[in-house]
Amino acid sequence: MQNLKYLFFFGCLSFFFACNPKKEKKVPVTKTFNEYTISGVNYTDSDSIYLLGSNLDIIIKSKISNKNILLKGKINAPSVAFLKLNKEEDVHKIILENESYNVLFSKNNATVLGGKLHQKYADYQNTMHQTAISKSKYVDDSYINENYLNFIQENSTNLLGLHLIQQKKLSSKTIGDIQQRIENSTNTELKTYLAELKNTTVIAEAAAKIENRPIAKGFSGTNLIGRVTTLAQVKRGKKAVLIDFWASWCGPCRVLSPRIKKLYDTYKNQGFDIVTVSQDRSINAWENGVYEDGMENWNHVYDDDNDIAKMYGVRGIPHMVLLDDKGRIIQNKIPIGKLEAELEKIFK
Repeated sequence: MQNLKYLFFFGCLSFFFACNPKKEKKVPVTKTFNEYTISGVNYTDSDSIYLLGSNLDIIIKSKISNKNILLKGKINAPSVAFLKLNKEEDVHKIILENESYNVLFSKNNATVLGGKLHQKYADYQNTMHQTAISKSKYVDDSYINENYLNFIQENSTNLLGLHLIQQKKLSSKTIGDIQQRIENSTNTELKTYLAELKNTTVIAEAAAKIENRPIAKGFSGTNLIGRVTTLAQVKRGKKAVLIDFWASWCGPCRVLSPRIKKLYDTYKNQGFDIVTVSQDRSINAWENGVYEDGMENWNHVYDDDNDIAKMYGVRGIPHMVLLDDKGRIIQNKIPIGKLEAELEKIFK
């Protein structure tokens, strides 16, 4: 009788578990690809398609059969590549990974879908394009630049960040902004690239700034011995020339005289010269002031009608203008401290 009870009990348990099976959690399956597959349709006259590398070298060539496209292969790391039809001039960018892609070609146009990085890049480009089209007083360049910097920051550990940086010429300031954004990134290769890019950009910007310097306007005037001195004469063969608008009645000018004299004595044998343009009201006052300040060893002209001063936009003195070796203006109305620094940079 006891055995019958045990059999009845275990039978009920079996029935309970059979009717109430434990539900298993479904684990989402992430599809991985061991190769890239590019398939699609071609509506052009082309009968072949090329997959090109970043240098436009041919990776794969495939025949197009019945308008159907199929390219397969494997890469070790994501890279920038291009698709090109044999009878079309245009190339079409694809961020290539071991992923599945769908393409549609029509005359002078291509649509590429698929690939995680490619889709992310395409979405960004589309957003920026739409922003540019709808640009108004509510969307300015700072907004566009912020999107640009954000995208690079978010993709600093994959090739998209570097690729976007390489797409346009950046100022040293923008490069510095990017460096700040990716300061905590683990991508040391990108950081090294940016450091080198900034160095070359700073040099290029400095060179461009020099090339864009305006040429100093020529002038002439009576010198201390009653002859004519011209700016062209003073500039000839010099690495730097200072035009110093000065007057004996100008207290601040005469306070600066010892520092100007020191600069002349320091650099005169290295290619530095000065022409002081007097704004004095009388020739006697001008001459006396020059000798009193011990400035007689360089060039002086008398600007009796203030014509030279007007030419250089002088509204008050002291007013100094520094020229480079080609007679271009390094800085108009340069302060004495900046003048000293610039001459040290030029000659040392």
